[in-house]
Amino acid sequence: MTHASGGAVGMLVHPSNPDAHACAERIQHLLEARGMAFWRHSTRDLDPDHPELDATRLLLVLGGDGSLMRAAQVAAPRDIHVVAVSLGRLGFIAELTPENAVERLPQFLAGDYWLDRRLMLDVTVERADGSSETARAANDVVVTTAKPARSIDVTCAIDGAEVNTWLADGFIVATPTGSTAYNLGAGGPIVAPWTAAMVLTPVAPHLSSISTMVVSDDAHITLTATSHAGAMVTADGAQDIPLGPDDRVQVRKSAYTLPLARVNPRNDFYRTLVGRLIRREERTLKS
Repeated sequence: MTHASGGAVGMLVHPSNPDAHACAERIQHLLEARGMAFWRHSTRDLDPDHPELDATRLLLVLGGDGSLMRAAQVAAPRDIHVVAVSLGRLGFIAELTPENAVERLPQFLAGDYWLDRRLMLDVTVERADGSSETARAANDVVVTTAKPARSIDVTCAIDGAEVNTWLADGFIVATPTGSTAYNLGAGGPIVAPWTAAMVLTPVAPHLSSISTMVVSDDAHITLTATSHAGAMVTADGAQDIPLGPDDRVQVRKSAYTLPLARVNPRNDFYRTLVGRLIRREERTLKS
């Protein structure tokens, strides 16, 4: 599929990864040689309201999954197409590597790719005093205690029907994209990223027969949490919102999606998944 080729190319670069900076330099030389408009920022200091974003049509993310999640916050509302260059430990989402980025990038610059639109989640914390606070996530929404190594009671309702109360270390609501992140480490299932679903997984639940659930992506999830150590909800491991004892966390499918630019076929997800997990197991055994 061919997309429009007008507009600038943005680069978000992990600030402390030398491989990311070296790759960004090679890409910058390519863009300069082609006379293309571009900009470059650290993944940690880009202003979400920066005017450059409004004129950007392709966003290259050079970093790990955390960098991509930060990019999703600015790309999704503007429908900027995102290309991920794998520099993290797993890289399930990445389409390019530092070794092939310059060689394969011209296809993306020409707009010759297809869009892989990933589900995102909107989170609203409804306060007991009537106020609210919102966040958005591409990977997951996690309710935990405010202090480590403390348990928390989390009650989950789906479409208004109370399902269960877990005594656990936390509770995850993951997108299919996020199913290979914290959810996977907590024993949740891997879900193909194009699946219209959300994954609900308690973290280290105590004496519970329900270890995880997969629900429709149009489900309305309500979470309430209590803990003597205090509770909080985190979106994509970045935005933390403290929770009071009577606050409610509402999680719904977002109207926005994360638009990933792809040239590999959809079933490449399975090959990437197996390869990444095998390499992770090998690193674990060596350590």
